[in-house]
Amino acid sequence: MKLIVGLGNPGSEYTKTRHNAGFLMLDLLLDHYGYLQKKSEHQAITYLSIVNGEKVLFAYPQTYMNNSGYSVQSLAQYYKIPQEDILIIHDEKDFSIGKNQFRLQGSAGGHNGLKSIIQQLGNQNFKRLRLGIGKPPVPSQPLASWVLANFNNEDFAKLTKSFESLKTFLNDWTQNPNFQQIMTRYN
Repeated sequence: MKLIVGLGNPGSEYTKTRHNAGFLMLDLLLDHYGYLQKKSEHQAITYLSIVNGEKVLFAYPQTYMNNSGYSVQSLAQYYKIPQEDILIIHDEKDFSIGKNQFRLQGSAGGHNGLKSIIQQLGNQNFKRLRLGIGKPPVPSQPLASWVLANFNNEDFAKLTKSFESLKTFLNDWTQNPNFQQIMTRYN
């Protein structure tokens, strides 16, 4: 079983914010692959799918970004999902909108959702899909206000268009566990 977690904040006021890029990508994956079952469990809304005969659990933590690790750790422990089968999808301020990158592991890089996951899992050895949201146009703008602001229409269209080329990665990953090949193909 694979666990794919989109990071974001619950609530309609956050739906189209930069910090919710992970939720937005998860929406696209669910539209593409469908699901068999929806649950509210382990402080998350989860959707169970089958892709190429493998179970895939999509999760939207409902803990708010800074406490995402509690939900991820609880789901992984309950379903006995090894860390090599966990993928975290999150916003990345250091990439421009439209630039996305798969990564095998790494530090939190100042991302509070990743910090929480690293703290709860006890290491940083989980896969990521980093979705570019860009930096504030005014360097003095606080980062928190930038990531919690809505995308403008042009940036939102550019972001969601960039997701289209990524959605087939799951088909590839469920057929071949060599994530390095996913990185080579999609990065």
